[in-house]
Amino acid sequence: MLAQQIINGLVVASVYMMFSVGLSLIYGVFKIFHIAHGAAFLIGLFATYYGFLGTGNLPVAILIGLAFSALFGIGNAIIYRRTLSRGATATLVSSIGLYMLTQESFIVAFNPEPKHYNFTFLPIDIAGAKITNLQVAILIIGVISVASLWFFLQRSWAGKSIRAVAQDVEASKIMGISADRTLILVMILGSVLAGLGGTLTSLNYNLVQHGMGFSPIAIGFVIILLGGMGSYGGAIVASLIIGFSETLASVYLAVFSRHVISFGLLTVLLILRPKGLRGK
Repeated sequence: MLAQQIINGLVVASVYMMFSVGLSLIYGVFKIFHIAHGAAFLIGLFATYYGFLGTGNLPVAILIGLAFSALFGIGNAIIYRRTLSRGATATLVSSIGLYMLTQESFIVAFNPEPKHYNFTFLPIDIAGAKITNLQVAILIIGVISVASLWFFLQRSWAGKSIRAVAQDVEASKIMGISADRTLILVMILGSVLAGLGGTLTSLNYNLVQHGMGFSPIAIGFVIILLGGMGSYGGAIVASLIIGFSETLASVYLAVFSRHVISFGLLTVLLILRPKGLRGK
């Protein structure tokens, strides 16, 4: 039983990492409370589902989902470029509006009935615990995507530009770094990770539904608060903590909602460490 919950916890944490690392990156660079990150999650899973219906090829469908998520990120950047100069409130309101518009548009366009894939993934038995090949893929993709983004931020010229803008926007402009291009790049990276997380979540639970974007954004903010606002490493550590806590709580503390445990952990930690695990 415990081995099974460890596997489940790792799978949940992997998806949380993909979602929250992108969310943390966006906040860390531009201080945006990006509620519309949940819309990128939705767009990824819906585009993948309809891409699969159209092509019958899952890898191609996933690429379609990521492409639509990236386009949504570009659209976000165009809007935020206008609102950032008007203050945090205008940006937050526009982000909430984007999320609500996306969700309601999907209800109108695709009807609110839950949708399902017409295939399943067979489980493999490992020491009494069951794991599907999809869940193995989720674990691998989670590690590769988060590690690749870290390497990109640390080693590439574009990544160094992102870190420069995060430290000081005005100084980066003097150095010839375009804040607008950096905003577009950051929104694309974050949105693609969110869309990938949405796609893998949808496949894992064999469910496509318009309401699936709310829970990730709520837990995503719990994670980046827990890890420390804008902290890349903090988001990873907090994702693991929340993923395992929710999974174990759903079995051993079933009387509580698993999300109640997440918010409870956040409350306790913020009392002890107001800036989070890796906050400065």
